[in-house]
Amino acid sequence: MTQTAAWWRAYRARRADELRAYNRERRHRPDVRVQRHAQELRRRARLRAIEPFVPTHPLLEAAAALVPMPTPGHLLMFRRELTAQDARSEAVLALVEGRDPRAAALAFEAAERAWEWHTCPLLLEIAA
Repeated sequence: MTQTAAWWRAYRARRADELRAYNRERRHRPDVRVQRHAQELRRRARLRAIEPFVPTHPLLEAAAALVPMPTPGHLLMFRRELTAQDARSEAVLALVEGRDPRAAALAFEAAERAWEWHTCPLLLEIAA
């Protein structure tokens, strides 16, 4: 008999009380708690061991010097981070193409923020 997802759903539905009691007893056993604690410590140690990506290429470092990342604590932090990363990518592309990287990054940011100049007055009119 093939045990499909539907079979397992039916199995868990038929034995819900039995499985709930088994899991409750198992969670309270000291040996299981020690195992789970050790497993969680190993998982956290692996996460700490992973070093964050640091740009080491000269073009990436030059773009990072031109386009600063936003400081944390802003309401729209995620959008600003993405815009800054995209502006850095535009600066790297401009460096590769031999253009002015600062002008390319500023042009990209201006194009990204152009929608605010059009929508903010409309929102102010609606709110008034």
